Amino acid sequence: AGGVADMMGVGYLLLLIVAAFANPSKSQEVQFEVITEVKPDECNVVTELGDTITVHYYMYINGSVMESSRVLNDGKPVQIVLGEESVLPGWNIGLLGMCVGEIRRLILPPEYGFGIHARGVINGKTVLIFTMELADIRKTSPVAKNSTEPEAQAPKASDAIQEEL
Repeated sequence: AGGVADMMGVGYLLLLIVAAFANPSKSQEVQFEVITEVKPDECNVVTELGDTITVHYYMYINGSVMESSRVLNDGKPVQIVLGEESVLPGWNIGLLGMCVGEIRRLILPPEYGFGIHARGVINGKTVLIFTMELADIRKTSPVAKNSTEPEAQAPKASDAIQEEL
């Protein structure tokens, strides 16, 4: 258990370092933020770069729900690989060190979301807020597999977001 706690501490330290140095001149009004809303009592495995994870999410813009995995794709969670370029930068950082069952709120200034590129209602200045619930972690190492859901059942987050916008 001490090993997982130590890994979580390193993950959060990395998160703070990356958040502090990634484009510090942009979005001075709104800072990248990760807020843990629900944390399971027991956590034996945490997310790391390269893990395939399955998450439910709600995306808010200006206080309104604009998209949700619980509405798209027959309500199935989406699947992403942490660290891939197709994943929003804020997801790649904000979902590190997470436990199955944990719920986090991510506040993403534009440079951590879709950047300066306009997509539908999302323009280059849009701040995105996500509520993320981790449903499953599949480790990249064959020794440390922890999966309860087949890979083929969950669509990729980038596909769902692109369809809606």
